[in-house]
Amino acid sequence: MLPNRGVMLDVSRGKVPTLETLFRLVENLAAYKYNHVQLYIEHPFHFPSHPEIGAGSDPLTADDILALDEHCRAHHVELVPNLQSFGHLRRLLSLPRYAHLDEVGWQWSLTPAREETYQLLDELYADFLPNFTSSWLNVDCDETWDLGTGQSRALAERLGKGRLYLQHILRVRDLAAKYGRRIMVWADILLHFPDLVAELTDDIVLLDWWYEAQDHYPSAVLLGSLGRTFWVCPGTSSWNTLFPRIENAIGNIRTFVRDGLAAGASGMLLTDWGDYGHYQLLSLSWYPYLFGAAVAWSGPDIELDHFDRAFALLFLDRPADDASVRAIHRLGRAVTLPSLGLPNRSNSALALFDEPLAGRLIERTDPHDLEELAEAARAALRAWVALPDAQLRHDYTFTARLVVFAAEKLLASQRVRRLLGSLPDPADENGRSRGLTQLDEAIARLDAQRSLLERLAREFEQRWLAHARRSEIHQTLDRFTALGQRYQAAIAWLREQRERYASGLPVDATLATYSPGPYHPLWEEGVQKLLELVRLAGPDSLPAQLRESLEREGLLGGAG
Repeated sequence: MLPNRGVMLDVSRGKVPTLETLFRLVENLAAYKYNHVQLYIEHPFHFPSHPEIGAGSDPLTADDILALDEHCRAHHVELVPNLQSFGHLRRLLSLPRYAHLDEVGWQWSLTPAREETYQLLDELYADFLPNFTSSWLNVDCDETWDLGTGQSRALAERLGKGRLYLQHILRVRDLAAKYGRRIMVWADILLHFPDLVAELTDDIVLLDWWYEAQDHYPSAVLLGSLGRTFWVCPGTSSWNTLFPRIENAIGNIRTFVRDGLAAGASGMLLTDWGDYGHYQLLSLSWYPYLFGAAVAWSGPDIELDHFDRAFALLFLDRPADDASVRAIHRLGRAVTLPSLGLPNRSNSALALFDEPLAGRLIERTDPHDLEELAEAARAALRAWVALPDAQLRHDYTFTARLVVFAAEKLLASQRVRRLLGSLPDPADENGRSRGLTQLDEAIARLDAQRSLLERLAREFEQRWLAHARRSEIHQTLDRFTALGQRYQAAIAWLREQRERYASGLPVDATLATYSPGPYHPLWEEGVQKLLELVRLAGPDSLPAQLRESLEREGLLGGAG
């Protein structure tokens, strides 16, 4: 058993839960032996000294935190403050008041080259920390890819990037100590500089995160061998996908906890992120939440069948052998089929927002995978309509219908592309008549999908507001709107092609005359941001895995 068993919920990617939702979350987590909760905060807190940071995000307030802290203590759960204190600060650094603290102009990391950085953190801590009774602070400080590339370049050249990073951590440690807090910090950067880890003070806890299932986690072994206090931090695999990558979450949690226990880890922090607008619903995280609870409490060798039966009985209030849990597994596997699954994501989500005619997934996705994805979601829908809890039922069935739509949308796009390349010769009157019928059917199908998209967007808003404040819901609603506009453009272009074909001219089968515009949904937008960093700081600023991924896509040639 791990003595510290926690969940960290991202509230900074557009979605701030209601206080009622957070209360219920704590109650359920406590019932399943969790004793530690964090809310990941980059900006959505009302800082009295810096109110513009949280403005427009429906931020949590001091009163919210005080009430939640009291509720946590009543349920024997420690609410640990979490405030990003280095990288991932795009919102803060986009504000004119703080632009001079931007390391390289990428609106990502605070520069350690200015003393004002530490003055700012001191003021934020003064506003934030008194609302918590915990003696800890998670300062995060992960993925500082731009460190040493701008204002702190001279420092990095003199000290080395590793020591420059260490220097910042020790400064932050001292700031937290001023308020009676010990710090936790993500370990990803320090793992690249193991010789510097010994220079950390003993009161710092390292949080070792990795979110892919694998046979072995060498980072846990390394941290254990260095004699550091550390926790393992797997993930729910519920972000960057329409439905959680359940099998990945199971493997990630089970094996990371196993290796952590063997190496001397003192806790598990199960992370639940919300990349690109936090469009996934909180209800979908309960299977990995409770699997994490079971593994952290009972050990990594628990039998999955035993857990599934208990999950059905105790959480879903269904018979032990109920189809609802089998549906969770089948759909969780379907979103990771060979042409859909990727590290840290599933193209099921990109399929939803991909451009209807020119999307990158149209030629890259196996239609058989899409058919299985749609059928898995339909089977899940049939199983989940019987869930007795109304909120779970609505959230799960809405998600299933969204997955069906995404799969059928991409299949329809593939059919249109095939049709454009296989129409009969327009000079043949009989063939042209058949071709016109096929084009009319394709246009009608896209128009029906456009109408359904509008209804799904409205229902998405309803499901969001059942759990969360409005927050920054516009991020996802804007994606629905932009996709609807792409449907309109695609339909208009197809009608133009129909008119050409009706007059005896060939259609544009290569889409040379079709303009998808600057349309970059979800992580395609993220790729553009990475290329911006490459232009500012060079390709070596990227982690090797990201750099290699961009190279495989042929995207780095014109970026430097």
